[in-house]
Formats: sequence, structure tokens, C-alpha cells
Amino acid sequence: MTSAQHQRDITIQQLKDSERVVFTVSVTNGQLLIGTMKGRELYVYRAIDGIHVTTLTLFHGDKLWDAQWTPRGHIVYSTTVDSSHRVVVMSRFGKVIAQTQMAHPRYLSVSTDNVICLADWKSGVHQSTDDGVT
Repeated sequence: MTSAQHQRDITIQQLKDSERVVFTVSVTNGQLLIGTMKGRELYVYRAIDGIHVTTLTLFHGDKLWDAQWTPRGHIVYSTTVDSSHRVVVMSRFGKVIAQTQMAHPRYLSVSTDNVICLADWKSGVHQSTDDGVT
């Protein structure tokens, strides 16, 4: 298991100015989760005022494809570039809870009844009812 560290404060304007393409956005419990296309970090902001809370570095330097908050307050994300084709579940503090290798995981959808759906373009749609652990 690994943990992410708070790295630096960054404003939403600085994120825009960095020319990174915002690729995924998810909101839960007043916190906004932002990931950039093929970025290696996730940014957490307070949704009400846009103040930066923390920056989380992805597990093993993964490059992000999609990320979502889960109903239990964890983060589930998928990677599909280079050799790191996986789905990772981490706590909001960056501790890895579970990881699963997949052929080509792409898009995530999280429902309010704790069901996570994932589209893998090679093997179809997968569903998790335990917050992404399986």
C-alpha cells in the first residue's frame, strides 16, 4: 500500500493556465475532484468556494484516464496508457485500498446505491458493489 502526500496548493485558475486539459470532474460531500488528461495527479477542491484542499499523486505514477468519487468517499480511477492498465481505489487521503489489472479500462460511472460500473473496451462492462474492491 502507498499513500499520497499533499504536494502544493494550486488554484483552479492556475490549473487552467497550465494548459492541462481537464478530463474528469466528480463532486461528492462538498468536494470537487479534478483530473487532467493523462495526468499523474488528482486535485481536490472545496466545491463551495474552489479552494484547493490537496493534490494526490496516482499509484506508481499511473497516467489517469477517468476518476470518480464513490458514495463512501473513496476515489476510484482507471488508467489505460503505457503498461499500466488498471483500476485503483484509494482513500481521500491517497492510501491505496485495492487495485485490479484490466485489459483496457476506460470510463467509470458511480451510482448513489454504491454500484460502480466500468467500461473496458475489450471485455465489456464490469460492475462492483463493494466500492470498487472487486
